[in-house]
Amino acid sequence: MTNEQAVVEAGKEIAKLKASYTEYITPIVLVYQQNNTEPSLSQLLECQRLGNDYFNYVERFVGDSDLLGAHAKGKWVTGLAEDCKVILESYFLHAKFILSWNSILGSHANPASSAFSNMQRMVLEYLPKAQSGALKSQFEKKNLPTQGFDMPARSDKVKIPKWQLITSLCVGCVALIASVVIALMLPNPTAYQAFILRGLFAIALASIASIIPGFLNLETGSKSPAAYFGIYAGGAIAIFVLIWLINPPEISGDNSDSQSAVEQSS
Repeated sequence: MTNEQAVVEAGKEIAKLKASYTEYITPIVLVYQQNNTEPSLSQLLECQRLGNDYFNYVERFVGDSDLLGAHAKGKWVTGLAEDCKVILESYFLHAKFILSWNSILGSHANPASSAFSNMQRMVLEYLPKAQSGALKSQFEKKNLPTQGFDMPARSDKVKIPKWQLITSLCVGCVALIASVVIALMLPNPTAYQAFILRGLFAIALASIASIIPGFLNLETGSKSPAAYFGIYAGGAIAIFVLIWLINPPEISGDNSDSQSAVEQSS
């Protein structure tokens, strides 16, 4: 079974569990509202079991969805976050019904402190802050767990192959040595030579920086009446862009001084 088929089957299972839960609890609630007939302990336990089966299955599916590669599809993962929001809102009714019979069910009616953390993190990560904040406030007002809202998921650890680290280090060192040698051999490079030298130096530092833990984001742009452009980079590419865009004023000053001296002597 492919990952796509697994996601589709999980969606069918969620719909099936929801239907079973709804079909069982609806007549019990209607009888209580119309005749004030309290449900039996066995009925309450069954309602709790079916509700847990439904909500916990969705919770596990959301936790496993990243392993299935579902988070790589923007539209799908946004839709999943919206579904999580709707399901979390529907949990209010389930919790209200179950907790109203706390005297019969006892402490087993209370959800765990980490309940529905995956769905809450989905809402927090992929939906607007106004929606996630409002949903968190509702959970807090009803004294329901909010661990998923309070504790975002840790970032994935990306393991870089050893050969890639060695290659990046070698390329960076060679390019850096070449930059230093060229700079010593050409103390007063032409504009074209300086252009090439700066690019080589940027590649050298970017290659070395790629093996250092951490991540750098860079956003830069320029606006003018005629045009607008922006640069968005991360990691080693951000280092390259940063070095490439910075033209040290000392170098510019030295070049201008040397050029003026040559003009005066001539």
